[in-house]
Amino acid sequence: MDDAPTSTITIGSNEEQDLIQQLTALFPEAVAENSRLVVSLAECCLRNRGYDFESAKKRLTKYLSWRKDQFGDLSDQTVEGNEVLQSQMKTGMMYLCPDRMPDGAGLLFVRMRHHDPSLYDSHTTLKYWHYIVMTAMVHDPTLAAAGFVIVNNFEGATMANTDINIP
Repeated sequence: MDDAPTSTITIGSNEEQDLIQQLTALFPEAVAENSRLVVSLAECCLRNRGYDFESAKKRLTKYLSWRKDQFGDLSDQTVEGNEVLQSQMKTGMMYLCPDRMPDGAGLLFVRMRHHDPSLYDSHTTLKYWHYIVMTAMVHDPTLAAAGFVIVNNFEGATMANTDINIP
């Protein structure tokens, strides 16, 4: 959050709720498709940008466009009924540590030796990362502002675990 302004608004306050309502009102089609997702992302964008409304609006616009492009729609991403995501979760390639950094950032561990690009293409793996991060922010809303530290463990990994198409 290096360039995000600081704010006295607190999570769950009436002032935050008013900003969330104002922001989501700008995206009626997306709200009609998946209001829970849009509200959740509006919260995340506002918190991440220190409640700078214009900056949050820009981020939410970009996210919704990216989401439609990558996923095809705004449907909830769930493990239930998603055999590929279930399978990826079982690999243990990524997990969120229950502890936090001193500044509140989440610790996302990636163990490359558990990634098999022949089973999971870059698009599928990107969706896996997305699921982990989004689920973490739903369970701990402060992560939207604090962010994540990614710890990439290459122990035991080889070039066979590498997918050059993953950004």
